[in-house]
Amino acid sequence: MDETRVSRYQEYRQSFIKEGAIPLETPEDETSLDISATTSTLPIEQVINAAQEEKFKISESNKVRRKHIIILVVEITVAVLVVAGLIVLGIFAWRTK
Repeated sequence: MDETRVSRYQEYRQSFIKEGAIPLETPEDETSLDISATTSTLPIEQVINAAQEEKFKISESNKVRRKHIIILVVEITVAVLVVAGLIVLGIFAWRTK
């Protein structure tokens, strides 16, 4: 029961080496990769379409945000004009001569 983490790991590694599951050295012929056989390359049309869709989504979100800001500014301006009108009306109504 006096096993340490390091000794358990060494036993674990030795069991794989004995079974031959983990090769210690990579063979020379497997080190070169065939780029055309990988799935990491995408067709240029797909890449361009994805970039255009992203730009379209960004422009649409900007339009929606801009529209929201314009509506908010108009509402605030109307509210300020109504309050200013009420103040001017109150001044004229309560003015004594």
